[in-house]
Amino acid sequence: MNILIYSLLVSNLLVVIIYFIMTFRHMLLLFTNDKIVDNVKFYNMLGIFLI
Repeated sequence: MNILIYSLLVSNLLVVIIYFIMTFRHMLLLFTNDKIVDNVKFYNMLGIFLI
């Protein structure tokens, strides 16, 4: 039972993290040039895969 609750919590947290990354990346897109944004996209994808 505890494992089920824990996995549900983790999945919700993951969704929030991904949403935050998307929003943060959008903010970066407004303030930086394309080269930096491409690097950020790569590191964000890498981070998602590591989680």
